[in-house]
Amino acid sequence: MSLFEGLKREFSDPSPEYRPQPFWFLNHDYKKEELEWQLEEMKRQGIGGVVLHSRHGKSAEYMSREYLDMLAFCTEECKKRDMVVWLYDEDNWPSGTFGGKLTRRHPEYRMRYLRLEERRHEGAETVQLDFRDEENNELIAILAYRVLREEGERVVLAKEPYEITHLRSQGWAPPQSGKYVILACWECEIAEKVTFGAGYYLDTMNPEAVQAFVNVGYEPFLELREHFGRTIRGVFTDEPGLMIHDGFFGTEAIRTSVRTLNDNLPGYVLGWTRDMLSRFEAEEGYSLRPLLGALLYELDDSSHTVREHYYGALTRWYVDAYHGTLSRWCETRGLAYIGHTLEEPLWGQARSQGNQTRVLQQFHYPGVDYLTKGIGTKENPYRILSVKCASSVARLEGKRRVVCEAFVRRVPQNRFPANRVLPCSALGSLSKLRRLYRPTVHARQPGRIRIENPAVVADPHRIPGDVPGRKGLQEPACGRIVLLPLGQVDSQPAGFRIC
Repeated sequence: MSLFEGLKREFSDPSPEYRPQPFWFLNHDYKKEELEWQLEEMKRQGIGGVVLHSRHGKSAEYMSREYLDMLAFCTEECKKRDMVVWLYDEDNWPSGTFGGKLTRRHPEYRMRYLRLEERRHEGAETVQLDFRDEENNELIAILAYRVLREEGERVVLAKEPYEITHLRSQGWAPPQSGKYVILACWECEIAEKVTFGAGYYLDTMNPEAVQAFVNVGYEPFLELREHFGRTIRGVFTDEPGLMIHDGFFGTEAIRTSVRTLNDNLPGYVLGWTRDMLSRFEAEEGYSLRPLLGALLYELDDSSHTVREHYYGALTRWYVDAYHGTLSRWCETRGLAYIGHTLEEPLWGQARSQGNQTRVLQQFHYPGVDYLTKGIGTKENPYRILSVKCASSVARLEGKRRVVCEAFVRRVPQNRFPANRVLPCSALGSLSKLRRLYRPTVHARQPGRIRIENPAVVADPHRIPGDVPGRKGLQEPACGRIVLLPLGQVDSQPAGFRIC
């Protein structure tokens, strides 16, 4: 068969891997006749496969015998229909907590973060160091930096701080008159209820914590190993991060008291992990503790290097511990590791992911989230960057696909679309796909579950599957180079990075 004939045949009837593959929300009773009916309807409309997505509303416990039997049944039914399957590694999202159960059972695996609480002082008078105690906030240090100069918003501090941790709850008299920035540096445990499962998030920079997640969230999939690399193509991980957030208010939303989410604590929050100071010193050869002020301000002669080392360490530990571990687990079993993180805007990306390029390199198919209304407009330009970043990594690393979570919209509860579709297609065509693909379906299930019903569509022309499948055959043109200014982002003091 000639190349032209092959393309013509593929265009007429695209292979499953090019077609949309919905997040199939497994959110009710697992009746075999219902599951078969929904799969048959999806197949009839040209859908190429499904992501078996555990979702709130299901009747069986996540990873229970009944749940695993349902996964096996759905996989067999997809095999009969020449549809592909992607496993989903979490109960709801974000990935990493086993529905919140893992981090409830193991406090040592909970995410940590750094909270820098600041006070300004001027003169030589005594200042009270009456910083408030908070549950699960451990004091690292209280440091007083002398202000050397101020130039508008630019503040330069002396490199060597006064170590005044021992004077906590007492008074400190500066040795000389002047302006000072006093920082109380706290290691904090993530609050409960920040994830969908109302749990604590995982310390994704802790290899032991990630391995514990693999043991409960990945190893049970081995029951399906006979389908690995065939019907089951891989595993999807959803919105992990070295700093987690709720998707709406940014990473600052985690700066809460442990008991009351609406009780915002003072200060800036930055990435941290258990044993951070000792790990950092072992790798970088110097102590981070007296230089914590460099994360917020310029320190005389040293702050750029400190910040670059700090963000470099966070990225390295996160990529190796979380994405590296999961990618290797998949690859050694003939599976692709796919998914997406929290990609936008650039400042938020740098804080929640570190170096996004390094993260995407771990995926066999780099992925993005493309759900927000008005993406690529003057009012909302951000998502274009994440799309370019994913497609660039795919090109530079020789990866075959880029995947995208897309096609969401809000509708009345009695009608709703195929909420989230994972098309293995060229991202350059997504703006067109969003206009073309608007299927809706009547809810078949009662109550809350109606809002997120499995994605079954009704279209006599197979537009939901065929059109995106044909778009996926196209190779996007690449006529421009976009430089990602991550080095500049990492060199900036956090005070300029946080809104």
